[in-house]
Amino acid sequence: MRTRIISGLSALACSCASLPAFAAPWWYVGHDADRVTFVEASSIERAGDTVTYWSREVAGEGGRVTETRRLYMQSDCRKHQSGWMGIERHDPADRKIDTSTRPRATLEDISPDDRVATGELAFVCASETGRAGLVAFPIAIDDIAFARALWASNGEPARALHDQMAANPAVPVIRSTAPATASFGAAQIARTGDAIVPPRDYSVGPMIPDPSAYSPDEVGRIYDIAYQGIRKGELQFEVRGYSISDLVHPGSGQIETFPVGVKQAHVRDILVTITSASADKLAYSVRIEHPEPPEAPCTSADCLVVSTVEAPQ
Repeated sequence: MRTRIISGLSALACSCASLPAFAAPWWYVGHDADRVTFVEASSIERAGDTVTYWSREVAGEGGRVTETRRLYMQSDCRKHQSGWMGIERHDPADRKIDTSTRPRATLEDISPDDRVATGELAFVCASETGRAGLVAFPIAIDDIAFARALWASNGEPARALHDQMAANPAVPVIRSTAPATASFGAAQIARTGDAIVPPRDYSVGPMIPDPSAYSPDEVGRIYDIAYQGIRKGELQFEVRGYSISDLVHPGSGQIETFPVGVKQAHVRDILVTITSASADKLAYSVRIEHPEPPEAPCTSADCLVVSTVEAPQ
């Protein structure tokens, strides 16, 4: 079993701000023709006029997503300035492009004509009660799906569009290339590198994780599983851990191996039934099956062993 940590900006956040003890939804704060911006409300930390927080952007061109960005931001509420201390960029397929960090943010003036940046600043500088008068609202659907719909709409209010999409069961809440949990038990085919189950806390069940139940700096209770082919005569499955703040890009990875030829592989809370497996493809089905808890050591008198070995004469 091998473990690797693949988080890019977590260390930066921990060094720059104390993380709150709970998670809250991402909030939509504004959009224009080439970007949609969200802020993680629970990450906002304020000291005087200075605020630090996480933001997320979906960037596009002509209605097409070009990349996503996760940024660790600093803003000055009095001077109307903002800048980033860390940025992680991904392509439309969620492959990492690069990560950049700075020891301190370079704050720049926010133009009054930049409605998105102005809306972001207003949100992070407002009190919780002050947010009621803003266009911001918490999102309950996938950010890329929402961004595409915003760009395709004919000026429909963002909140109305979001609520319509949230009521549609076909709209993803967490995007994943894995089959939906509703398909558990059915025969599936996965290529090497594909997720075979979507990110969930399977110790609890297949439901969408409740943000209030997880600390934002916790990685691993929520996980998916990817098939990683065959190496040195062993099937490889990667358990990829996620934080509640980012259920798309994993923050850790752990390889679990099984002998080639096994019919079932028990990976964490998932039992994988294997129809066939090769270096580049897996035919399988899955179901949730929690591992048996380890037996507690017996401490009763009946379990005590008394030595009957006599001392030498």
